[in-house]
Amino acid sequence: MAHIASRSSAAEASEALQQVAIDVQETPAAVMVRTRYPDTRRHNVSYAVDYDITLPETAALLARNSFGTCR
Repeated sequence: MAHIASRSSAAEASEALQQVAIDVQETPAAVMVRTRYPDTRRHNVSYAVDYDITLPETAALLARNSFGTCR
């Protein structure tokens, strides 16, 4: 998993990364991973989190993001 934040200085980017939260909830039927970004309305702020997820070949996968659902 990689976290990236783009800000006007390295110190501001580091501070922004500290505010990104990754929540993992496990149940017998599923694992849900959710990324929570700070509620910012400032300009020149961007975030990215990349996930590498490995699961059995026969397992069902449902992935959602703010742009829609992927199956």
